[in-house]
Amino acid sequence: MALTDAFPGASGVADSVDLRKGLAGLIVRDTAGVPRSGIFPRHTNSLVFSRGDMRVDIWAFAGVSVRGGGPLFMANDGTVVSPTLPIPAANSQISVLYFKQNENGYNGFADGSITPVFGVETGTAAASPTKPSIAGIAGATELATITVPSTATATNSSGVVITNTFQHTTTAGGLLLVRSSSEYPALPVYGQRVDDIALGYGLRFDGTGWQRVTTAGRLFSGSTDNNGILVVNHNFGSAPTWAVCSSGNQSTEALNLILSPIIWAITSTTVSVRFRRNDTNAWATTQPVVGYLNVGA
Repeated sequence: MALTDAFPGASGVADSVDLRKGLAGLIVRDTAGVPRSGIFPRHTNSLVFSRGDMRVDIWAFAGVSVRGGGPLFMANDGTVVSPTLPIPAANSQISVLYFKQNENGYNGFADGSITPVFGVETGTAAASPTKPSIAGIAGATELATITVPSTATATNSSGVVITNTFQHTTTAGGLLLVRSSSEYPALPVYGQRVDDIALGYGLRFDGTGWQRVTTAGRLFSGSTDNNGILVVNHNFGSAPTWAVCSSGNQSTEALNLILSPIIWAITSTTVSVRFRRNDTNAWATTQPVVGYLNVGA
């Protein structure tokens, strides 16, 4: 353990390990200081696709693998063909497709080469096959799993299942894209934000749990009932914890001067807004009104 050599610094002093440890601060990390490997999102589409042989196409991406105490920034700059996937003699088996940077003879790493590679780790064939682990492959970052039955002749054959399992990463302080809660950071730092594709909104870690931070706003119009209430659909997706309403431009200048909206009730789908007349302190019954509603949690 020591203070690493600086980058930029004296020429040639900082080596690869110094650099990756220093650059670790640029990538979202957990409370143990471990950078999050994965793909920098440019879209929410798949990256791995079937072919007419026993390989798969891997689309372009920019990503991060983690090894030697920090991130290795890597990019696939065009569609690349994977290594050949094995076909089991019977039943089915699951293979994990990954990418990594091989390192050899450096800092104790012995990969046999110094080239970037796409690799395949294949599990045991079985009637109900299990996914093999790549935890023992240093620096390997998962892209997809491919389930192959014994009847397959190509990755577009019937029964072959390609599942894009790569996780996303982001810069420190950035918004982390996730498919579901299973991809939330295991040890999130305070203030970490995620955008959950399955839920359709964002959340922030407050030190003890994930809290929704997304807001929804809309302009509404309608006519109040006999109690001066207009029920407005808030389109938030769940029950908000707060709501704010302001009066819009009413049909006459006189109404603009005397109408005041009050949040009366909040449900999972609606907000009841009650309008009061400032001139009489009575409720504005059966009155056409316009307002702006904003809700959040």
